[in-house]
Amino acid sequence: TTGPEIWRQTKGKVDAIAITAGTGGTIGGTSNYLKEVNPNIRVFMPDIGSVVTVDKTHPGPELKLCRIPLEMRVRDTIISGIGPSDFYTGVAEARVDEIIKLEEDVEPIWMMRYLAKKEGLFVGGSSGVNALGAYVAAKILGPGHTIVTVLCDHGAAYTSSLLSEEWLKARGVEFQKDEKFDDLSYLDSFV
Repeated sequence: TTGPEIWRQTKGKVDAIAITAGTGGTIGGTSNYLKEVNPNIRVFMPDIGSVVTVDKTHPGPELKLCRIPLEMRVRDTIISGIGPSDFYTGVAEARVDEIIKLEEDVEPIWMMRYLAKKEGLFVGGSSGVNALGAYVAAKILGPGHTIVTVLCDHGAAYTSSLLSEEWLKARGVEFQKDEKFDDLSYLDSFV
């Protein structure tokens, strides 16, 4: 239902979507629907923790994704819900044009805080990944494009983890004490 909702609310004027893979259901269903109604829509999938790879045996313009087993991942992410050990069929069926590799956990956590401070949106880690993916997609596509993402989780679930300075510090993620989280140019050094 997300694909038809995006199509309806944008009146068909959507150029791209940026959605990460939790179970793969949203990216799978949404990308398939939108590619059916307009094959020119670009599908970006932000990936943190290198949880997916491309099946290079699959011909065609869209990427065929497959999960990297937990034991083979170069690094894992502290953002829960991204790339669980068992994808459902949605991620394998997703019609993705480009994977946006996010290298550091700090980037989407920074985006979570930016959205809370500047936009009044109290979102969780998956939403931070999605919003960052949309930001990168906007950089790639340039001005004048409509890019849609999904803010799929609430920040309340992260008050003792991703929004806790103590918890983050124990995992090697620190922000400067005077960080204002008010200027997206901060992210340009990462993307």
